[in-house]
Amino acid sequence: MELIIFLGGFILGAGVVYFSRRLPEPDLSQTLASQAIANLERQIMTWEQIMQQAPEGYLQVDEENHLYFCNHQARQLLGMTTPIGTERKLLLQIVRSFELDQLIEQTRNTNKPRQKAWIFHPTVDDPIDPVEKADIPIKAYSLPLGYGHVGIFIEDRQEAVTLAQQRDRWAADVAHDLKTPLTSIRLIAESLESKVDPALKPWLENLIKQTIRLSDLVQDILELGKIDTGIPLAMHLETVDLAKIIHSAWHSLEPLSTSKQIKLEYIGSSEFMLEADESKLYRLLLNLLDNGIKHSPSLQTIVVNLSQDSLENSKTVLIEIIDCGSGFSESALPHVFDRFYQSEQPQLNPQNRRYNQNGSGLGLAIAYQIVKSHKGKISVNNHPETGGAWVKVTLPIKQT
Repeated sequence: MELIIFLGGFILGAGVVYFSRRLPEPDLSQTLASQAIANLERQIMTWEQIMQQAPEGYLQVDEENHLYFCNHQARQLLGMTTPIGTERKLLLQIVRSFELDQLIEQTRNTNKPRQKAWIFHPTVDDPIDPVEKADIPIKAYSLPLGYGHVGIFIEDRQEAVTLAQQRDRWAADVAHDLKTPLTSIRLIAESLESKVDPALKPWLENLIKQTIRLSDLVQDILELGKIDTGIPLAMHLETVDLAKIIHSAWHSLEPLSTSKQIKLEYIGSSEFMLEADESKLYRLLLNLLDNGIKHSPSLQTIVVNLSQDSLENSKTVLIEIIDCGSGFSESALPHVFDRFYQSEQPQLNPQNRRYNQNGSGLGLAIAYQIVKSHKGKISVNNHPETGGAWVKVTLPIKQT
């Protein structure tokens, strides 16, 4: 169905553009030209009818951003009350959405399909007697049609957002119920550690390790739940040595890195001071390095490059973490910071799947929130040389 809608929008767009720009063909008789135009008109009318019945919204603008076509679903989703009529109006006069205008311009400038998701805020029809309208999460897909025309498919994301919210609330409730019993299990196991037979100690140590892992997962879910309710992460800012924290995080992961014979190559100064929350910065680096080790083949090197970047009004530090894993698929990159997201990209080694069964899908979601709480930026790509993950974290040296 989506393919039919897409093709319909493309043919409709191309048809109306061609029809509006048609020129007489000197080598055709008047009769043949009239028949060709009539056929084209019938095709346009057919596709207009199809697009009117499409389950998703579709609209089209000309080279000057006049609204050229709009189906019923798009009108309803964007709250359009003004009829299109014969006199074309600017899209901005009918729909007040900076994001939609930006998407159209990006599509026209790059001449490539684009997509964008945002929260749409409907305008009030009558300012004297306003009727409050709910915000709508939408996602739009644009495509260039020639002669500056742009077609946009619009999808209502409210149902998907609601389902995600319900999932997160359920996860937070379960995490809250698990916290106390997990603490009890760990305390009992630790108290038994000195009393059991030496042959049983490895089993007990593994039990404690897995209990700690589950407790950390529960804490992650609870912290993300607090953020969803508008409670920011508690910050304890102090002057810390970033280089020292990097090496400390790596040292904590040495059992994992040693078993795979993976080495750390640190590039940067031996000391780098900045203002940050040390425990959260440690957690951030632990998550990122842990991901790198898990998803790199044995006998490889993980590179951590630390450099200072001076901007016009502030100074920032750039942390780059590059591993030798198989990287991310193009379809996965936009979702790597979504909680519980696990890529299904096939790997050369089936045991080396990024976000595999050993992960919860929360590592990068937590990392994103930690960086955000420090007023920094984080991005993930595939490194052009190693083909593995290339994580870039930018943090201000001094918090304001």
